[in-house]
Amino acid sequence: MPVANRTRWKTGVYCITNTVNGKVYIGSAAGRGGIAGRWRQHKHAMIHGLYCSKHSHLQRAWDKYGISAFQFSVLLLCPPEWCIANEQMFIDQFKATDRKYGYNTNPIAGSRLGTKMPAEAVEKTAAALRGRKLSEEHKAKVSASLKGLKRTPEEIEKSAAARRGLKKTPEHIEKIAASHRGKKQTSEHIDKCAAIRRGKKHSAERREKEVAILRKRNQSTEHREKVAMYHHKKRLERMML
Repeated sequence: MPVANRTRWKTGVYCITNTVNGKVYIGSAAGRGGIAGRWRQHKHAMIHGLYCSKHSHLQRAWDKYGISAFQFSVLLLCPPEWCIANEQMFIDQFKATDRKYGYNTNPIAGSRLGTKMPAEAVEKTAAALRGRKLSEEHKAKVSASLKGLKRTPEEIEKSAAARRGLKKTPEHIEKIAASHRGKKQTSEHIDKCAAIRRGKKHSAERREKEVAILRKRNQSTEHREKVAMYHHKKRLERMML
């Protein structure tokens, strides 16, 4: 649906159509520049190859077919507050997130939820964050925001499943060990851990696995004496009760 009267371009939902294969990109414009301004932004970004993740599919098609293969049209003019809802309606109607029919990557209009970033974009973001250190103020702010939050059993199981089978590198293990060296747990923390473990019974498979691990270890004489003294002390405490 080409638009002949540009004076009517305000806010609403638009469509970019590839006239070669019929694929579409659905978007909405609720800002001051309106739909006309949004189309100018799209053209500028795609001509200069500025899109890398959100519109990567559309960018690749633009690079392949050229500007002459794309037609811009207005699907609906509406107030700014209605733009997202109407955009979602047209995304669903045109199946714009299906690679067979469209170039949209976000299944939910105005949100990144459900969108998978390309591997290159993920690596680029990871490289930018690597080595960055959070300030103490930032750490305190994050900690305060997480206090009191409880994860659902489904979230806990999902996190556990993602970590299952992963093996830490020797460097990672050494880094964790170094961070714990010299640290002493408070009596409150020890009591809390003991209370959590109390009453729990390990399966026969886990007990056998732990025994096998301990058999492989070559403990120093000092460590064995320390363990023996600990158990001797516990026996004396039980006798005095």
